Amino acid sequence: MMTNRKEAIFAMLAATSIGAIWSGPLPFHGSRAMSYFVKFLDPKIIIALDHFQDEGEEYDQFDKIVSAAKS
Repeated sequence: MMTNRKEAIFAMLAATSIGAIWSGPLPFHGSRAMSYFVKFLDPKIIIALDHFQDEGEEYDQFDKIVSAAKS
């Protein structure tokens, strides 16, 4: 659950270097879609941004991430 930024590339390279599978839902998906995505993948760890900025607008992802992780 990361935007297109250098941190996402670093996390993807680190994950794949240890044999992990990297998958990234778009951060603009709603809570329900993200919960489904997380449930389908059944991840052992989630790397996510709690907020990001796009074209000057702030997006808070924290509640969406917590909701998806609990499902």
